[in-house]
Amino acid sequence: MCHRILPACLLYVVTLTLHHKGAIRKERRIKKGKKEKRKKEKRRKEEKEKRRKGEKEKRGQGGKKNGLAALGIYERETKRVKHVKAEPREREKERERERERERKREREKERERERERERVEEGRDGGSKQMTPTRNIQTG
Repeated sequence: MCHRILPACLLYVVTLTLHHKGAIRKERRIKKGKKEKRKKEKRRKEEKEKRRKGEKEKRGQGGKKNGLAALGIYERETKRVKHVKAEPREREKERERERERERKREREKERERERERERVEEGRDGGSKQMTPTRNIQTG
C-alpha cells in the first residue's frame, strides 16, 4: 500500500512547489511592470516640466539682458532677484581665491623688501660689496 501512496504524495508536493514558484514568478512580473510604469510616468512628468520651463525661458528673451540676467540670477518675467543657494557659495569661493592671491602678493613684496634690506646691510658691513655695472666693463 505504501508503494502507491508515497509516489502520489511526492507528485502532490512537487506540483505544489511548482505552482508556488509560478506564483512567485507571476508576482515578480507584476511588480516589475508596476516599477516600469512608475518610471515611465516619472520620465513623462520630467519631460513635461522641462518643456514648460523652456517655454517660460523663451518668453523672457525679448530685450537685452542686464548683468544680473546674464548671470542667471535675475528673472526677466518676474522682475525680481532669484534666491539661488549655489550662487553665493560660488561668489564666496571666488572671494577666497582673491584673498589668497592678495596674501601671496603681500608675502612676495615682504620677501622683496627683506632682500633689499639684506643687500643694503651687506653693503654697509662689508665696505664695498657693490658690483660693478656690466655696461662699464670694457672687453679686450
